[in-house]
Amino acid sequence: MEKIDRLSLDVLAARLAEKTSVMSNGCKVWTGAVGKGGYGILSYDGVPIAAHRAAMAIKMNDKSLLVRKKGPLFQPRLDYVLHDCDNPPCINPDHLHLGGAKQNRAEAMARNRVSNVACRTGPKLTREEALEVRETGKTWEGLCDMMKKYKIGQGAVMNIVSGRSYKFLDLEMLDRGELPGRYL
Repeated sequence: MEKIDRLSLDVLAARLAEKTSVMSNGCKVWTGAVGKGGYGILSYDGVPIAAHRAAMAIKMNDKSLLVRKKGPLFQPRLDYVLHDCDNPPCINPDHLHLGGAKQNRAEAMARNRVSNVACRTGPKLTREEALEVRETGKTWEGLCDMMKKYKIGQGAVMNIVSGRSYKFLDLEMLDRGELPGRYL
C-alpha cells in the first residue's frame, strides 16, 4: 500500500486515457494488458492495479479503492467494483458501481455469467446421490435425467461419472487405503 500512497490520481488518469477506446455503447474499453477474466490491468511501480478499480478510484478521488481490502470473514464490505455494462474491460466510471461479494455474485448469476453451483462451498450432492449420478449418468438419457434431477450441469455429471470429482467414491481408492478418514 505504501507504493500506492505515492501514486497521483492525475498520473493514473492520464495513463488510463492513453489506453482507452470509446465504443458506440458508451463503454470505455481498456486496450492495455488484460488479466484474469478479461479485466484490464496496469502496473504502478510493480504493483498490479485493476483498470476498472483505477477508474472508480479516480471518480471517487479515493486511492484506497485501488487495492481490495482484506478483513474478517463475513464482515459486509463494499470493496468490489462492479460493472453495470457486464463488459470486463470497460473502465467508464458511469458504468461502474461499488458493491460487496454477495452483490457481485448475485449480479453475475442474474446475467448468467456464472452458475449457482459454483457459489456453493463443499459438495452439492450427498454420497448416495453422487453414486446414483455415477451409475445413471453413463448414458445420454441418464446424463440428462441426472442434470434435471439434481440441477447440475453436463460437465458436473461427466466429472462424477469419470471420477474427476467425488473421487472418494472410487472403490479402488478404498482398497488402496488412500481415502482420508474424514470421508468414511
